[in-house]
Amino acid sequence: MPPDLFYAGFNYTHLSDYTSRITHFLADRSIFALMSDWTYDFGAWLSQPHVLAIVMAWWITFIVVLLLLSIFLGFNPVGIGGGTFAAAFQSCMYGGFTPAGGVFATLTSLGMLGWMIPVHTGVSAVFATAVALVVWACGIAR
Repeated sequence: MPPDLFYAGFNYTHLSDYTSRITHFLADRSIFALMSDWTYDFGAWLSQPHVLAIVMAWWITFIVVLLLLSIFLGFNPVGIGGGTFAAAFQSCMYGGFTPAGGVFATLTSLGMLGWMIPVHTGVSAVFATAVALVVWACGIAR
């Protein structure tokens, strides 16, 4: 006798073979109804003004911080971007002679290898979460 399976709709009816179990699973379709209910409940929860304000605060903050870090910091996959903080620092401190193995050279290398993108994303997510928590704590849109 095959082991009992846990399947659709939390239905514990004992069925003796796999064919009848699959047939019962497809006929029951309660998992699909449950998923539909979850989707509707999530949409209703998300459309509340205070939840929408928190989500919007998170996304706007995330995008703004990500753009500020990526564009204005200057350590990009193409090298040091012109007119960025990194370019200004390099021209002011080093001129054309950036020392190898230093912090600036390491950050340039990490940026050109694409390793700064996850760092920018992580910092942006942490900052956006902090802003979303402040929006939630202040009770905006309630």
